[in-house]
This record gives sequence, C-alpha cells and structure tokens, in this order.
Amino acid sequence: MIEAHLQQHLEPVAQRHRSLRLWVALGVCWLSVAIIAGIFLLLQTFAGWKDPFTVAVLCGAAIVGAIIAARRAGRWQPDYRQIARKIEAENPELHALLLTAVEQQPDPKSGHLNFLQDRVVREAVEQCEKHQWLRTVSARELTWARAGNFAALLLFAAALLGLRTVPTLSERHGGKSMARKVTVTPGDTKIERGSGLVVLAKFAGPLPAEATLVIGSGTNATKRIPLTKTLNDPVFGGSIPEVQSNLVYRVEFGDEQTPEFKVSVFEHPRMERSDAKIKFPEYSGLPEKKIEDTRRISAVEGSKLELDLKLNKPVTNATLVAKDNTRVPLKVDPAQPKALLEDLTLDKSKTYELQLIDADVRTNNVPA
Repeated sequence: MIEAHLQQHLEPVAQRHRSLRLWVALGVCWLSVAIIAGIFLLLQTFAGWKDPFTVAVLCGAAIVGAIIAARRAGRWQPDYRQIARKIEAENPELHALLLTAVEQQPDPKSGHLNFLQDRVVREAVEQCEKHQWLRTVSARELTWARAGNFAALLLFAAALLGLRTVPTLSERHGGKSMARKVTVTPGDTKIERGSGLVVLAKFAGPLPAEATLVIGSGTNATKRIPLTKTLNDPVFGGSIPEVQSNLVYRVEFGDEQTPEFKVSVFEHPRMERSDAKIKFPEYSGLPEKKIEDTRRISAVEGSKLELDLKLNKPVTNATLVAKDNTRVPLKVDPAQPKALLEDLTLDKSKTYELQLIDADVRTNNVPA
C-alpha cells in the first residue's frame, strides 16, 4: 500500500489517467451506439424499414452506456507503480527514487515505516512538490481523447438526425420522387473566427439548373449566394469569405432544399494587453512604478513584479515559460478574461513566453 502523503501528491497524475480513461470510454460508447444507429439508418433508407421508437431506444442505450462508462472510470484505482515507472522514464534524474518510495511497505507489526523508508518517501514527496508530472498523460493525449469523444458523439447525433429526417426510397418529397440526392460539405462544422468557409454540394442523379447557398434559419435568411458548377463534375460550390459569428446555412435547388447545417466559431486564447507594477527594494529609495501595456520590464535586482494580463477570453491555465524551461504559473479565473502574476522576484534577466489553455484545451497559436 502506497504511503498516504506520497499518494496525495501523485493523485493529480492519477486523476489525469482517470480523465483519459473516461474520455476514451465515453467515445467508445458513443461510437458503438452510432454504429448501431447507422445500421438502422441503412435499413430505413434502402430497405424501407422504419420504427418510430428506434430513436428513443438508441438514446436510452447511449445514456445508460455513458453512465456505466463514467462510473467505471470513477471507480478505477490506479497502479501507482506503473505511474511511478512512467514518471521515472521521463525524469531519469530521479534515479528510481519515486519508484522505490512507492514500493515501500510499513512494518507489519508496528504499521509504520522505518527510518530509511521514511527518508526515501520524504525525498520523493519533496520531488513531487518541486515538479509537475501531469505530462505523463500529455495534453495531446487528452486532446485527442476529447476530440475522439466529441467526434463519436457528433456521429451518433448525425445518425439520430438521419433516422428522423432521411426518407425511405418509397417516400415522396413535395410530390416528387427523391431520385436526386445531395451531399453538402462540410455540413455541421467548427471554424476559427474570421476564417473563410467553402461549401460544396455534390449531387447524385439529375443535376439541378442552379443551386443557392442560403445563410440563416427558416424564413429568416440573411444572405443568398449563388453556387457555381465545377466543370463537368456534379458539384456546385461557393464560399463565405469571412465568418465572424455562429450561423446556420442550407442549400436550395429547384423547389427542394437540404437540411440546415450549423457553423460554430471559436477563438484561440491570446493576450490583448499587459500592465505591470514594480515594487523596488527599500534600499533603492524608488517609489512603486506602474507601466501600462508593456512586454518589457527593467528594474533593480530584487524588485517585485506584478502583472495584470488582459486576454480575449477566459482561460483555465496561464503559465510563463522561460527559455531554461522555468515555469511560473499565473492566477486565472475561468469566468474572467484575465491572468494575474503576483510578487515575482526579479533576480536576473529573463525572457518568458506566455502559454494559455482555454476550457476546450485550445492553446494560443503564437505565445506572447
């Protein structure tokens, strides 16, 4: 059994492993139900089979599966030896200290560690307090796990939408046979604010004389953009030069139209402004100094620095990283677009990069 104090310091690493298992389990759950929904969708589309309770049953199965996956991930107990091995592999300077500490067992009679065992555990705890070992499960792994989970969830939602909206071959639309099919790319999507959006409509069957990209929901269309046919390909295309906010679009052709698709915009976190306050040492006799909107500070050695960073959006993590990989965490409020640095002692000249992470695990494209 691992010593309680050491376990407490390794728990954040274990929690990161637990989070990874949760995202993977949920992704597998959504993907499994999405595959089943896709099979029913094929049966509905090509075999004419249709059951009004299918969507409700699949939603219930997905919810039950998600609950089971979440509970199993929550009850998962980490193998601290394995965690210690991963940390040791990435930090060879520990010289097996952490693994040795994890393997220490108290005396069966007294229930306590002996002096040498206690010394090893204490040294391991000191190393835990000096370093952050969360990277044993990297941010990239978590990001891919979350992305896979959300992709599987979107796939499941798309399959359910298809079960509710896609007609069978025998059904009619507006009194006409649905011999013409259209595939719209990119469909539902997310793009960075200010990016352009290219929409392609590929037809199977008779080609319409023209097609139009309609921006807006229902009768509240805000813009109509004629789509251009691409050479001899059965594809009509057009673009929106710049997307600044969420929007809904569809493609109209003849007296028919596609379902509506959603475009969600996002922004990478970035620093908008940096205000500094310098408290000089008493021996200098200099008064406190405030510098607005700056990225360069000059001060007497031993001065205290405070930074008030204004961001474009709230973030969950903000860190100053020096060229020697020294890391200085900043205080953040998930509800406020700012980050604060308090009482950093200026003992030598350094250059830092600001690294930001938002709630969707997006980072700043270019560190300030």
